[in-house]
Amino acid sequence: MTRGHFSEFEQCYGDEPNGNSPRVDLGENGRFRCFTREQITKRNENLDISWLRDDSLRSGDNLPEPEIIAAEIMEKLRIATKEMEGLMILLEGEEAAEAVSASVGMPTLE
Repeated sequence: MTRGHFSEFEQCYGDEPNGNSPRVDLGENGRFRCFTREQITKRNENLDISWLRDDSLRSGDNLPEPEIIAAEIMEKLRIATKEMEGLMILLEGEEAAEAVSASVGMPTLE
């Protein structure tokens, strides 16, 4: 991260380093907002306030079928297991990798 990543925050926070500058509220769609003590009290002191939507996140409405998701997960696990076995072989030798696979009930992959 660079200083530029914080420029919008610094503009809203103000110039006074101890937080005594007047705040700039960017409104309901802005990244930085001001909340009153009363608003926070109404939320039972919960500061987990979110109002921005990340459009890059997938909606649950258009997910693939569970079988497809499960197959994708299994494939990623298979690849990860094979890569870990390769790492074990590099670190401790082939016998160690086979022993670890056997101890966790995973078949060795070729």
